[in-house]
Amino acid sequence: MKKSLWVAVLLLAGVLFSASGVGNAGLKNYQCRKCALLVRSENVPPAMGCRADEGGHLWQELGPVGAMNYQCMKCRVNVESRWEPNVQGCPASGNHQWNRLGKIGPVNHQCRKCGLTVRTEETPNPIGCPNGGNHQWYKSK
Repeated sequence: MKKSLWVAVLLLAGVLFSASGVGNAGLKNYQCRKCALLVRSENVPPAMGCRADEGGHLWQELGPVGAMNYQCMKCRVNVESRWEPNVQGCPASGNHQWNRLGKIGPVNHQCRKCGLTVRTEETPNPIGCPNGGNHQWYKSK
């Protein structure tokens, strides 16, 4: 199987599994320290297929999948985690700088400044937009 197809399969599997709400207890968030790809998996994902390096992904475990949205101000990744994700291994350099955005819920909110879309119960925390200042949230489809 080609590397790019394998990565697409991993992403789709993680999204479908997470969206189903089944089995999230054993899922963990993994992010590649080189290409910033985020994957949800019960085990460390395969190294092959890193778009940044032929040597393969260098996975950093961020923590268990959960009901809270966090965003790193440096690499801009959004992580649905049980608690504040691991700070180590930010692909943008050094350590992550996490902002807690809010509990996962049924309403999509998008930031006019950075474009991030998150599903939350209430309007997400505005503090810490990676594009500077505060997020400017609006409800989106």
